[in-house]
Amino acid sequence: MIVNKDEYLNNIENEVMHLGINEQFRKNPAFDRNCILGDLRSIIIQAPEENIKVEKEENKIEIDYNTLNGRTSAKIVKLTSNPNTFYIQTRVDENVNSNLDEIKYNLTKVELDEKTGQIKTESKAATFTIINGVDTEITVSNKQNFFNSYGIEYERIYKLYDNMIFDKSVTDMLTSSYDMAFSHMNGFMSPSDNQLVYASSTRRNGIDTARVHTAEKEDAMMKVKYNTELRLSNEHGLQEMRINGGVFGLTTYIPKLTSQELEETINNENDSIVREGLRNWNNEVIDRTKVDYDPELDEDLIVKNKESILKTR
Repeated sequence: MIVNKDEYLNNIENEVMHLGINEQFRKNPAFDRNCILGDLRSIIIQAPEENIKVEKEENKIEIDYNTLNGRTSAKIVKLTSNPNTFYIQTRVDENVNSNLDEIKYNLTKVELDEKTGQIKTESKAATFTIINGVDTEITVSNKQNFFNSYGIEYERIYKLYDNMIFDKSVTDMLTSSYDMAFSHMNGFMSPSDNQLVYASSTRRNGIDTARVHTAEKEDAMMKVKYNTELRLSNEHGLQEMRINGGVFGLTTYIPKLTSQELEETINNENDSIVREGLRNWNNEVIDRTKVDYDPELDEDLIVKNKESILKTR
């Protein structure tokens, strides 16, 4: 059936819940916000109003529409055996030119820890570049995001793997079952990470700071290129970890927060549950009114130009 795009977008959380997933998902603000359903929302937003089609079954929703030079689809699937897990698959097919087709494929597994209320997402993304309809070059990445029961992102891990060339038949996995597809994607990623070319991790320390660590392949070895603490952007709240200045933000002295600054920082977040979670984090993990960050005292600091670090007090 063809649906009203705006109306469907506003109701997407309820549509996913109607698949029979655990009601506890709804209690976590990460589910209601774009943290979990952002890619799905984006697919719907970009759809031409006149041809977006939605098909619903007991445990599955399929969204599909044609574009000028391809096709876009999304599927949300809840496996009958487990209400604490569901999958979001997005696929964008594009005919780039007469010799080149591209498929951007993403499979995200969303898992709820029923005991703690925490949510973990793991996304396996692949770009299939099909050359002359025969050979397929595949770029694969893996991203994990961890949210506590207050919907606050506290860890993010990203890995990028070497490009691989396969016969076009490898794309058969795109139509396999979701468990099989997830396993197939794992097969592209060496358990020993021999194919790894880049890795990064971001871990929240204070409510507005995070430890950022990156490594890149160099001379067949993974070498740490960046290990520092950075301030998080508060422009859109602190529920998710956004770095000021992008991934490689500016390493500088991060002063303590005054009590007033702490309250202003927390109150910039709209969601009351997230605000409560930020206060708990500050009280139980790192109190930012008592803890600063001085890169000159950081024995583990690794940045490209240590001598250029700005220090302001």
